[in-house]
Amino acid sequence: MEPTVKTAPKPASPHPLLRAPVRAFLSIVLVLLVTVLMLWLFGAFHAKVGMQPAAVPPQPIATGAATVEVRKVRVTDSETASGKVTPVHEASIAAQIMEKIAELNAKPGQQVKKGDLLVRLDDTVLQSRLQQAKAMLAATNAAVTEAKGEAERSKQLAIKGIVSKSDLDHAETVLKTAEATRDGAEKAVHEAEATLAFATIRAPMDGVVIDKHAEVGDMAKPGQILVTIYDEMQVLANVRESLIGRLKEGQSIEVQIERCNLTCTGTVSEIVSEGDPLARTFPVKVVGPCRPEVRKGMYAKLVIPLDSIELLVIPRSAVIRVGQLDAVVVAEGGRTERRTVQLGRTLTVDGREMVQVLSGLREGEHVTDAGNVSPAPAAERKAPGG
Repeated sequence: MEPTVKTAPKPASPHPLLRAPVRAFLSIVLVLLVTVLMLWLFGAFHAKVGMQPAAVPPQPIATGAATVEVRKVRVTDSETASGKVTPVHEASIAAQIMEKIAELNAKPGQQVKKGDLLVRLDDTVLQSRLQQAKAMLAATNAAVTEAKGEAERSKQLAIKGIVSKSDLDHAETVLKTAEATRDGAEKAVHEAEATLAFATIRAPMDGVVIDKHAEVGDMAKPGQILVTIYDEMQVLANVRESLIGRLKEGQSIEVQIERCNLTCTGTVSEIVSEGDPLARTFPVKVVGPCRPEVRKGMYAKLVIPLDSIELLVIPRSAVIRVGQLDAVVVAEGGRTERRTVQLGRTLTVDGREMVQVLSGLREGEHVTDAGNVSPAPAAERKAPGG
């Protein structure tokens, strides 16, 4: 009889419904561990210098530090209209005859006066034609003089009955033919003189040469532009129809030329009556004294005055730049406090550069001049735990 061997029973496996929650819990724990590790690697648990600056306790006002009152000023509000610099008058000077260019007295930027010689064409052939026309005119004048004398003699002889009526008519016909030939010769002389004048091209007005389009030795053709000049400059801007009512002809207006860093005063010379129905703008022309550095095509802006407004302002010198923020040192009760502010436009008041304060200060408060305030100690700029 063989002995009986007893085996231990196998442990019961977890129920399938219990496996899912366990796996989900382990997944969540794993995700949290990975997230915490990444944050630690990126330094999220380390103190950042300058991220949360320590509050600077009020400090006594530095000796000799000047204080300025935060005040309101009334200024005229304005809007701008974009435009460009264009000539008031521009002349494109072209040749009227076909001849070779013998002389060219023009270069870009050159100042010229009305009547100055710009281009001279080769006039050798034209001079010859004029002399021929004048010689023909002299010959016809002589023929007229001879025909007049012959006609007068025939008339006297006809009265005496020596010559016939037909001979008198013939003499008068010869005279009329000679006079007609003389008239044609006179017109030929005038035409030759006019053609010769086309060989000398002069400036039609005072102005500046924009460009030359030919060189000495080139063959000029009728209609070919040789030189372009303009007189004074103007600003041509497109103004919104909501602002057009604030402008009138003869009005003085501020003009800004950004390329030259120039601000000047012009005069509204023309407001075009017909506007652009799509853009809802009207062209406005502004003229005035213009500096030599202002050139055709430059970008310009018209500063159109609106109603007057009040602005809260402080001197630009009272502003401290702290990173990306603007701050001021407020003086109150014999002590100072640094405060961040939000700034707006820059303007000039009583000859001093001022800046608009949008938030952070109230009217009547006092700020110190940043140039006369000692900087905060390094320990005060440290972040907690840094």
